Amino acid sequence: MEIAQAKNYLGQLRAYSFVDMTLLCMTLSTSTIRVAGTLLLWLGFLVYLEGMHRDSGRLLWPRWVAPLLFATGAALTGSWLVAPFIIMCHIYALKKELVVVGILGPLLNGLLKVVMVLPLAMENERGWFILSLVMVAMTLRNFAGDLRDVQKDRQANTITPAVWLGMRRDVRWVYPSALAATSTLWWTLGDESVWLLGAVYAIQAVTYRLTPR
Repeated sequence: MEIAQAKNYLGQLRAYSFVDMTLLCMTLSTSTIRVAGTLLLWLGFLVYLEGMHRDSGRLLWPRWVAPLLFATGAALTGSWLVAPFIIMCHIYALKKELVVVGILGPLLNGLLKVVMVLPLAMENERGWFILSLVMVAMTLRNFAGDLRDVQKDRQANTITPAVWLGMRRDVRWVYPSALAATSTLWWTLGDESVWLLGAVYAIQAVTYRLTPR
């Protein structure tokens, strides 16, 4: 595989959001196996989403990659909640085809992530409180992503909340700010070292521009 191809695939996996998700999972659970399974489900979602959206400038993944990630993640988490999570992945992936899904995209994205980490939250005494924060924070962060991609979504005729509200210009700074805010929130709720949070910030800063847009 050429370096350019590897960079394209790695960019699609969004290391900047992967480390944020890792921090959230570590806040919810001390089970390395279940955390690993949840993160594989997250990667499966990203690969499946790329296959459905087929955005310009992004290489297509082999068809077996997403099912393999979903199956391995399901085996490691050992939860029946993987089934509704995968269903929600498919519904969210229809945001370019169904107007109602596009408009409700941020809300659906927040709910999808709640379902994904729910097995971990059930092990945590503050799990339901953290889940409520996940729902709100991830919904707002996804909306921030819509604000960043207004022009691209308009060109693709994708009706996101930002497009529906009549916005015409990208607000590019808002998503990185929201990403740093959610990572700070998960760190505040956990007991991880401040050095880990610093490492998360550094990875986000270095990898954010690797995703083809």
